[in-house]
Amino acid sequence: MMRTSAIFPGNNKPDRPSAGFTLLELMVALAVMGLAMALVAPSGMRMVASWQERDEVHSVLREIAAIPAKVRRDKAAVTLDSSTSAEKVHELIPLPAGWEMELDQPLKIHASGACEQTDATLTTPHQELRLRIQTPFCHPILL
Repeated sequence: MMRTSAIFPGNNKPDRPSAGFTLLELMVALAVMGLAMALVAPSGMRMVASWQERDEVHSVLREIAAIPAKVRRDKAAVTLDSSTSAEKVHELIPLPAGWEMELDQPLKIHASGACEQTDATLTTPHQELRLRIQTPFCHPILL
């Protein structure tokens, strides 16, 4: 003989909790995740921007290190100072838009590619970096 429920005739399934989540549980979980993202996203964006700027700084340092090869190719000594045209400076050291580099003393590069040491300030939109361009190969180091 088959057992039946007095309230629901023909319902012979045992009582057990239903599988899955309620709408309220899902809404609470989404609200918590949204709050966590709102707290984490701004710092994540700053972190990505700082990585990008760091990569651009290293790119500029590589360009400075490549100056001797460019000067040797042209077979003419170059002196970078306040009287040097912006085009010539940009040809030797291309800087991203909004960046500036100020040399403490003129940077002299002989036709052989040898550099004379000087210090410089590289100004980015977010920071100022001191660097030294070392003799004889124009190897830049951050101070």
